[in-house]
Amino acid sequence: MPETQKSICEWADTAFGKATSNLRIFTRMLEEVGELQSRLTADDNSELAAVEMADVEIVLRRLAENMGVDLQAEVDKKMAINRKREWTLDGEGQGYHESAMSDESTKEIYLVIRTNLLAIPGYTPRCGMCSSKTRTKFDVDKRQFVCTCGWQSGFPKEFMLAYLQFRIDSQKCSKCGVTVGENKSKYCGDGTDKDNPHRWVMHIYTGD
Repeated sequence: MPETQKSICEWADTAFGKATSNLRIFTRMLEEVGELQSRLTADDNSELAAVEMADVEIVLRRLAENMGVDLQAEVDKKMAINRKREWTLDGEGQGYHESAMSDESTKEIYLVIRTNLLAIPGYTPRCGMCSSKTRTKFDVDKRQFVCTCGWQSGFPKEFMLAYLQFRIDSQKCSKCGVTVGENKSKYCGDGTDKDNPHRWVMHIYTGD
């Protein structure tokens, strides 16, 4: 018999106890989304992604049931709206509906952030969920930007590869000031002093 919002929520309440808040259920779902993203980052067609998708939906259904929301009915209503909207495409198989666009549209901000990431050493985007818009940190293992609240960026794999190369090239020698991208030798100065190797450090962004 197929699982329902009700059966999933009853199981979760029995297994884990009553949720202390809907926000906590939501942050738990973000953890599952992060696991799904890790699978897809490692392999864009990972067979293991299906299990992570299921985990995301299980927690989402619990949240819906806990809030008295008929999730399927809401999906049907939202899709009816989506089908009537005009969309601006981003060239990566995604889009933004026109009513969401403004002088500083989501798409434009996204493009600015991407430009900054490939031009400003140490730059990191702000969290997409925190009201304080905290600056995120780059997670080397996940190859995405993460916040302490659980939020995680979702930049395309190809873009992150370009970012990683820029991140490496922009490292600066703390002794002579040359960057990895500018460097022509393993050593400071004229490159002949083997007792004076570069000491590479990652740039720390100090912008507001």
